[in-house]
Amino acid sequence: MLADSALVGQLGTETLAGMSIAATLITTVVGLMNFLAYSVTPAVARAFGAHRLAHAYRIGVDGVWVALGLGLLIAVWVISLPILRCAAWARTTQPSAMRATTCTIRCGAFRP
Repeated sequence: MLADSALVGQLGTETLAGMSIAATLITTVVGLMNFLAYSVTPAVARAFGAHRLAHAYRIGVDGVWVALGLGLLIAVWVISLPILRCAAWARTTQPSAMRATTCTIRCGAFRP
C-alpha cells in the first residue's frame, strides 16, 4: 500500500484521494469475506474428524457456492458502477476524487 501511495501521489492529490478511498473499500470487502474461511474450515474439520466425509464434502461445496455467489454479486456491482456514475452525471457533476475512486475499484477488482 505504501508503494502504491508513493506512485499514485505523483499523479496529484485528487488521484491519491481516489486511491485511498478505493483501497479502504476493497480492504473492507476482503476483510468481510473472511467469514467464509472462519466458518467453513472448522465445520469441515469437525465433520472430517467425526468420519462423516460426505457431510464434510457437502459443507465444502456449499462454501464454494456461497463464495461464487458473493463474488458474482460484487463483480456485478463493480461493473455497474460506470452505469450508476453516468446516471449521476445526468443530474450533477462528479468530483474527480470520485472518478478516481471508481477507476481504482474497477481496476483493482480485476487485478491478479
